[in-house]
This record gives sequence, C-alpha cells and structure tokens, in this order.
Amino acid sequence: STFQNSFAMDSAREIASMQAAAIAQKIRDLKTDKETALSRANAAEERLREVMERMERMEEDLRETQRKIGENNMRTEWANRLAALNRRKDTKKERKKKCNKSS
Repeated sequence: STFQNSFAMDSAREIASMQAAAIAQKIRDLKTDKETALSRANAAEERLREVMERMERMEEDLRETQRKIGENNMRTEWANRLAALNRRKDTKKERKKKCNKSS
C-alpha cells in the first residue's frame, strides 16, 4: 500500500511536471508567435510609410504636370488668339490695298 501510494505520488508528480513543461513550451511558442507578428506588423508599417511617401511624390508630380499643362494650354490659347488677330489684320490690309488700287 505504501508502495502504491508512493507510485501514485510519483506518477502524479510526473504528470504535473509534464503538464508544466507543456505549458511552458506553449508560453514560449506564444511569445515567439507574438514576436513574429510584431516584426511583420513593423515591416508592414514601414512598407506602408514608403508607399505613402511615393504616393505623395507622385501626387506632387501630378500637380506640377497639371500646372504645366494649364500653362501650355494658356500659351496655346493666346497664340491662337494672336494668330487670329494677325489674320484679321492681314485681311484688312489686303482689303485696304484692293480699295486703294480700285480708286
């Protein structure tokens, strides 16, 4: 009976020790998973920061390009107006010459 009690106690201690070891391993695994997740999150945040910086530069480039297009359109508009005025002026000169020749 003492032997059985001793054996039962040893078995209970062994089971408790195995359970404690399993719990300790699970805690280590969870810590490793947490560190991996934090590392991935930090890497993702860095990639996001880089993408946001690239996007801001692209938006600035786009605004600059739109400004240049606007300036170019304005120059084209003024060039077209000037050309139209010059054509009218030339047409008036031609009419004036014709009128002077016929008189």
